Amino acid sequence: PNNLFQYMGLNYRNPIFQNIKVREAIMTAIDRKNMVEKLIEGNGEVKDAPMLSSSWAYPKDVEFKKYDYDVEKAKSLLEEAGYTMKDGVMVDESGKALSFTLDVPMGNSIREQAAQIIQANLKDVGITVELNKMEFPALMEKVVANHDFDMYMMGNNLTADPDLTAYWSSAAVSNEAGDMGWNISGFTTPELDKILETGAGTTDIEARKAAYKEFAVYMNEQIPWMYLFEQDIIIAANPKLEGFNPSVFRDFADAQNWSLSK
Repeated sequence: PNNLFQYMGLNYRNPIFQNIKVREAIMTAIDRKNMVEKLIEGNGEVKDAPMLSSSWAYPKDVEFKKYDYDVEKAKSLLEEAGYTMKDGVMVDESGKALSFTLDVPMGNSIREQAAQIIQANLKDVGITVELNKMEFPALMEKVVANHDFDMYMMGNNLTADPDLTAYWSSAAVSNEAGDMGWNISGFTTPELDKILETGAGTTDIEARKAAYKEFAVYMNEQIPWMYLFEQDIIIAANPKLEGFNPSVFRDFADAQNWSLSK
């Protein structure tokens, strides 16, 4: 397994995305299983929470809420959110179409293809998406520094420690142009801050596991990001190689233990 998962971020500063029905509709409209099958040839898995499934803190005993691909359900959720289908496009009470720009960093073909799938999937439920492909530094400036975006594509690299305060706390949000904040979407609640403080505020492993279990469940239900998929790392090795034990966070750290049998 990799230490990274792919996601689509939403700008929570936009009142449209503050409606959880809209977020549920977008998540339900995206065929994430198709992404795993077609883009990474099944070498990975769909994500339901912003944690690595290989983490010691990942709650494997939890039945997460599923957002399986369902076009009609997505349309129904948008209708519950106050939108109406007109000429194939969802519009609000004033007749304004549900339309967004998706900023996509260039250079990662799988991520670029995932954005194209999202564009096509959301069109099927009446949401218009314009893809804005950018060089990565330009996207960082636009999205992370200036908070000038609707939606964006990115991957989230995580460490062995499950503390995600740097990505999700209210202190990590910036609304000032030119000031980077790693809570890029700007999603924050008192409940989330409390969970993060509990997890980071103790060295007791069991207490931390309980806190991150609560985090995973909360984020699965709130879906401030559209969690897409984890992609496995494919490693080819000489069959005579002994002592090679790859893991999520280690590539060559144990190379002194490797040897080639005769």
